[in-house]
Amino acid sequence: MPSKRSISLRLLLFGLTAAMASACTAAAPSTVEPLPSPPPFSGTLSPTALDLVTFSGTWPATQRVLDDALTQLNRRCLAEQGFDYPVEPSAPPPAVDDEATIDLPGRRSNGYGLTASGVPPAQQTTATDSYIDNLPPERQYRFRTALFGPPDTERVVDLPDGSRITVPGRGCEAQSRTRLAGDVTRWAQLTYVPEYFYNRMAAQLSAVPGFQDALTAWRSCMTAKGFEYQSPDHAWQTFKSEKAIGTADFRQREIATAVADGECAAETRLPAATLAARRELATIMPPADRQMLHELAHYRDAIVERAESA
Repeated sequence: MPSKRSISLRLLLFGLTAAMASACTAAAPSTVEPLPSPPPFSGTLSPTALDLVTFSGTWPATQRVLDDALTQLNRRCLAEQGFDYPVEPSAPPPAVDDEATIDLPGRRSNGYGLTASGVPPAQQTTATDSYIDNLPPERQYRFRTALFGPPDTERVVDLPDGSRITVPGRGCEAQSRTRLAGDVTRWAQLTYVPEYFYNRMAAQLSAVPGFQDALTAWRSCMTAKGFEYQSPDHAWQTFKSEKAIGTADFRQREIATAVADGECAAETRLPAATLAARRELATIMPPADRQMLHELAHYRDAIVERAESA
């Protein structure tokens, strides 16, 4: 699943822990025209709603539209406050067929991508990160406050499982999200609620016969190649949890396992079976959850249309 942010998570976490600054330095969310209300729910999820909860179909392309719009709005807002930071070009939407999803050439070069270019992910930085790091401490403080607002202005958003998240309530990030989605709460719901449902489905996949058959075939294929893992995620998590990331031995084992994993996934068509199972599970979610997805998908369509002209 997938969600790229205009500013790195590292900066977000750092910014949200900064001491409170004067509220006058942080942009307040703008007042925008309300989004149109969703139509009555028929009980059947639309293709857009199914794409949203499975991060497939039209979702990658429309998510790029949203990410690019948010980045540009943030950049304009920060420029007005004296920060002309570089913007990373967004990656094109990924292809969605099995071959592209598996990406055997990439696996042969980088394994699971845990040590791409020989640099652990935690040590990789973006041009934006470098810009922030090179600002004087006082300017860094002002940048974080301009982007995320003072900590005491955060909003609390409830998720379907009862958990809660906090999001910026002021600052350029909040202003940009409000301009697109109408308010920061709706933007947070569009970001985290589908992700919650997506993750919940992971525990339900084994109940779908088509997926279980493909996974059983994948395990047999991996065993024949000398690898014993319960699933591709199990293999990836095993390497991700190792402390030897970055060593020559780790890289060699990572690549060998990732390539075998990909070859077996291609042979058994596991990615296609997984997506089909997720879309099937979405159609039988509890009525209240499907109602929520119906409404979120409607709002997201309207937000994408607004983002295209932002």
